[in-house]
Amino acid sequence: MFVDSELKIVSQIILPVQQCLMIPQGGTRAKIRKLYVHPQSLAQCRIWIQNHLPRVEIIETSSNARSAELAGKEKNSAAIAGIIAAEKYGLDVLEQDIQDNAANATRFLVLGRQCSPPTGDDRTSLMVSVRGQSRRAASCNCGVPALQNQHDENRIAPEQAEGVEYSSSLIATAMFRTARSRRPSRCLSARAVTSRCLARIPTRNKPEKTG
Repeated sequence: MFVDSELKIVSQIILPVQQCLMIPQGGTRAKIRKLYVHPQSLAQCRIWIQNHLPRVEIIETSSNARSAELAGKEKNSAAIAGIIAAEKYGLDVLEQDIQDNAANATRFLVLGRQCSPPTGDDRTSLMVSVRGQSRRAASCNCGVPALQNQHDENRIAPEQAEGVEYSSSLIATAMFRTARSRRPSRCLSARAVTSRCLARIPTRNKPEKTG
């Protein structure tokens, strides 16, 4: 997406993940026979499920909302979803915060045309394009953690590879403080052909609270 677009990341919103066990009104945990759950939520709550609902039938769904909807239509069933889903489909919440990792959160990116000005204490993402005469030579290595490395390679036979130029793009993120936040490209390898600032987000960003 960012390789072919001039869009940049101008901000981020971090929401803590809060998974809840919910059942139809009047039900109890002892009567639960089926558990509707989205695969991502299942992965986030697997240990809790094994410890508290080891014998229930697990049925995967397309979304947390769909899990709550199905559980609301069937007795002796339950769902894992957020509190809003319980309110929408009239379910009782038996347990809150059942996710295995209490620090789990989802990050939403806000896109725009311009990066925020440097504050001196930023998390900066750079998009770097590198070229070389081989895949190895075109490998991006900026000395900072790579979040994404996308190769755009010509699909050709080895005997036709002589003289072919490969290209590689990556998105790398690092912490830049004080004066370094003004010129983060100094960290780039000399092999970098082009680079641009993709995001500059102050590190003071904290998770948003949701009720």
